[in-house]
Amino acid sequence: MFTVRAIYLLTIGLMLFLLLFLSLNAGISGDEPVHYQHSEYVSNYFSSGKTDLAAINTPDTHLKYYGQVFDNISYSLNSLLNTSSPYTVRHIMNALTGFLLILFSSLIAVALRGYRTGILTALLLFLSPRILGHSLNNLKDIPFALGYIMTIWGLVKSMQLFPKIRLAPMLAIAFGFGIAFGTRAGGLILIPIVLLFSFLNWLSVTKLKEWTLFNSWRPGIKLFGALMLAIVVGYTLGVLYWPYALLDPLRNPLEALKMMTHYEVSIRQVFNGEWVWSEKLPWYYGGKWILISSPVAILAGFVIHFIFVKDTSKQISWPVLSLLYFSSLFPLFWTVIKDSNLYGGWRHLLFIYPVICIVSGLGWVWLYKRFSSILGKIFLTALIMVGLTGPAIHIIKNHPVEYVYFNKLAGGITKANGKYETDYYFHGVKKAVSWLENELNARACFDSVIVASNFPIGDYYRDNPPPFSNIYMNYYIRGKFNWDYGIFSSTYIDPAQLRNNNWPPENTIFEVCVDQVPVCVVIERRNKYDLEGLSQYRQSRFSEADSLFSLSLETDPDNETALLYLAWTRKHMGLLNSSDSLADIILRRHPLSDNALDLKARNAISAGNYNQAEKILNQLLIQNYKFPPAHKQKEILEKKK
Repeated sequence: MFTVRAIYLLTIGLMLFLLLFLSLNAGISGDEPVHYQHSEYVSNYFSSGKTDLAAINTPDTHLKYYGQVFDNISYSLNSLLNTSSPYTVRHIMNALTGFLLILFSSLIAVALRGYRTGILTALLLFLSPRILGHSLNNLKDIPFALGYIMTIWGLVKSMQLFPKIRLAPMLAIAFGFGIAFGTRAGGLILIPIVLLFSFLNWLSVTKLKEWTLFNSWRPGIKLFGALMLAIVVGYTLGVLYWPYALLDPLRNPLEALKMMTHYEVSIRQVFNGEWVWSEKLPWYYGGKWILISSPVAILAGFVIHFIFVKDTSKQISWPVLSLLYFSSLFPLFWTVIKDSNLYGGWRHLLFIYPVICIVSGLGWVWLYKRFSSILGKIFLTALIMVGLTGPAIHIIKNHPVEYVYFNKLAGGITKANGKYETDYYFHGVKKAVSWLENELNARACFDSVIVASNFPIGDYYRDNPPPFSNIYMNYYIRGKFNWDYGIFSSTYIDPAQLRNNNWPPENTIFEVCVDQVPVCVVIERRNKYDLEGLSQYRQSRFSEADSLFSLSLETDPDNETALLYLAWTRKHMGLLNSSDSLADIILRRHPLSDNALDLKARNAISAGNYNQAEKILNQLLIQNYKFPPAHKQKEILEKKK
């Protein structure tokens, strides 16, 4: 007969096996190549006796502000093993990190309400597609979340044991804080959390009349000393492998924290059906993402616990309960207060999600115990299982792109496509690369093939030359380069184009789908008339260019480059109405085309229609205030008016 504890251990062990297994087929995430490169710079910094400063001079990536401790460890491990598959090692490490995240989260639940709650918390986390997907190849946000939850576990245990002080909780606080801080400077938030809630816990167990007695303060002073030692150890661990922090261990981490709070990088994101620069996203961005992409069963459990908090938490002290709610909700509110620059879904907030799952598990277990009849308990168990079946099926069907998940509140990915980012981390590229490699192998035409992509697919062949030539490019300028096959993710595709089913193009030969929605495709170039036409255009041979662009569009009507340059060709030929008509075709297929609107504004200026030109330019600057040609045309227009 299995005990609940045995079932818990079996469940945790199975999750470890599955995570390691799934990691072997994980794709390379959008951030991995640059972080892998930076970990090499860090290694060179130390091996050169701190004379190689590439790890500190990072004006483009800003990675000197990251500790990225697990990235650095994975690079050292790769160097030690001399492996030809560095990303596989990274992904295995990532899976182990994700497992530890689930383990410590479930251990908090066990400490609060027993193994049944621990099992449910582990299941809620493992069957959260966003967490599972990031646990396979995100060595930035998952390690930070691990450090955060390790510290919370150590804090909860120390609060429960007080006035006794035990080594295990202190080590968890030290290493947890070290991991979080050594990954991102934002880990510094754990210092006030640890000290504040330890103090509140001391207040809760100390009677008011005893506050003036030294003996009442003695246990608190001892605990404070132990906590400060753990924090100092964690801080030291955090900066040991962080070159920029080592230059000034006190000032530089604070500078990094300030920089991370208002991150300078701006990325255009799809949100609420619009293309928005990340620094202009609405205040509710992070909260809405959590609501639409977390399994409804988890949100429901959290709400149950919140509504019936007095009853659900009778066995939990108010300082511990306050810690759970604070650590799950305050960071979200803080990003709103500080107007933080978030992007890429809510991956920057993944660290609060395990605590949300713990509270959710507590809520469901409380409700389960409220039922006195067996039938009631069976019904509730079945309800929870049904709530988690959808996410489980999604994970099974869509690996390795399982993190692209939207719940029933969002209408699933079918309704979310074109309204929110889908495969923003490019996980689907792996399937496309594998399929195309097999296809080219069958055709025996590797040597002469050039593959284009909006993701650097060369990293899939980092230590081995790829079997084809490859170039990196934006999807919308693909007609300007020489290539034969293209691998293009739906990331950075016009959201209106996605909603109107005007993507992928007709010459698509393979699709990577999430529930029938394509997130990455392989396209085959049918001709190179557009490339030849561009050559003629650049030589001002507009008649020849016109013929060639027209030929290209006969077999590839979705070719935005051919349409745009044909429109420009007609403009140079004095055919402004024809140029406008072609620009309108682009806008019907790609409504947020900056280049098409820019051309229409120029045509209006050339025709003397200044009011119309001003209207178009205003529209263009509303949709993309960072489009330089629009500002230049505004200046020209002002001079002509």
